[in-house]
Amino acid sequence: MNILRIIFLGCILFGASAEIVFAQDKSESSHDKFLLLRAKLPSLQTHELFVWQLDFAPGAVIGEHTHPGQEVLLVTEGLLSVEVDGNKTIVEPGEVLLVPAGSKMSVQNLKTGATSRALQVIVANRGQRPQKMVTE
Repeated sequence: MNILRIIFLGCILFGASAEIVFAQDKSESSHDKFLLLRAKLPSLQTHELFVWQLDFAPGAVIGEHTHPGQEVLLVTEGLLSVEVDGNKTIVEPGEVLLVPAGSKMSVQNLKTGATSRALQVIVANRGQRPQKMVTE
């Protein structure tokens, strides 16, 4: 069973109303971002769940930024270096990194000859755009 089916079934089991969306964000050339799922969480009536597939180009660097919601990053392929509030961690396939809301983070694909992939899950307040905010 693929990961999208698992996520969708999980939303159904927990009573979330889900909308499966296949939208690609090409706003950055270093990585592609595909929105896989957007679900309202009735148990947290003020929050929504967002799930993206992230494809990082070989050697890609995503500069320091924040997300307004709590983030879970699951690496599915390749090797990522993720810095969160000054603490650098190497994340391998199958490993999960939890990123608190508002934390400053950056990401680098350590594979120079291959794409790295990850699933990104963010829980954010309804109406709040969970996209990243560039910090300076």
